[in-house]
Amino acid sequence: MANGHTANFSPDGKLIVSAGDNFTVKVFQPNGKLILSLPGHSNSITEVVFSLDSQLIASTIFDNTARNWRRDETLLQILKGHLDLVWSASFSPTSN
Repeated sequence: MANGHTANFSPDGKLIVSAGDNFTVKVFQPNGKLILSLPGHSNSITEVVFSLDSQLIASTIFDNTARNWRRDETLLQILKGHLDLVWSASFSPTSN
């Protein structure tokens, strides 16, 4: 099985979100300063992305789920029901 490693810039260019095999989503400033850590995933993370307003983060995990987070570390929802790995996520261009 391939390992998950992913990173993306926020749409406003002010933050970088990354994740991988350590089961934790991390948010950094472009200078490398860690500003947020989102633990609680149960497996490697395959994708992390910001919403268009840079306030929400979606993560997909090797445990067949996806999660939506606020930047204040609030877990909004866990999306279950996939029968296999969830590899990617995106936000609607009309969502905020």
